[in-house]
Amino acid sequence: MKRLLSIFIVIALLSCLCMTAFADSPADFTDVAEGAWYRADVLAAHDLGLMEGIPGGKFDPDRPLNVAEAVALAARARSIYLKDGETFERHDEWYAVYAEYALENGFLKAEPEDYDAEATRDFCAALFAAAMPAEALEPVNEVEDGAIPDVAADDEAVYVLYRAGIMVGDENHRFRPAASILRCEIAAVVNRLLKSETRMPVELKKPEPDAGITDPPVVPITTG
Repeated sequence: MKRLLSIFIVIALLSCLCMTAFADSPADFTDVAEGAWYRADVLAAHDLGLMEGIPGGKFDPDRPLNVAEAVALAARARSIYLKDGETFERHDEWYAVYAEYALENGFLKAEPEDYDAEATRDFCAALFAAAMPAEALEPVNEVEDGAIPDVAADDEAVYVLYRAGIMVGDENHRFRPAASILRCEIAAVVNRLLKSETRMPVELKKPEPDAGITDPPVVPITTG
């Protein structure tokens, strides 16, 4: 009887281990469909050590990113790019070590008031553009000042990211600076930060004042 009980315990433990492995495997995220536009980016962001799943074997792609997560992603991306050996050993609040790194390296100028607040697209653009060295953001696209419909010509961070092919906006290249950014979208952004071959082509010219053009031509691209 004791031997039989021992066998059952071993089988149960093995089952738990298998379930854990399944949940931790990015290819098995149950909420990331095979045909989803962001699937490759999610898998790459996981493999790069930038993003993790959530309990239950899911990724939660449609959840808006919060400020703490944005700071953590910017810190991880910078550290991986620079190969600076930062281990980000956690203490206190989980995001504290990333905030310290960001503040020490100057790409976060002040402590955010609310780390749980949704991160806006403008906040993320400023954060990532400041976190990465200039050579990581070399332009691959021609985007004239004033060509992004809803972004001021002097918003340097957004233009740097558009020109680098890292963020390209919606189907009309509107950036939507005050909008939140989803986990699936940020997976694409951080993947492009570290893998230059995944960057997006876009060409935007400022409309002529008398041309009567309010939007640039629609080009079918992936949102980011």
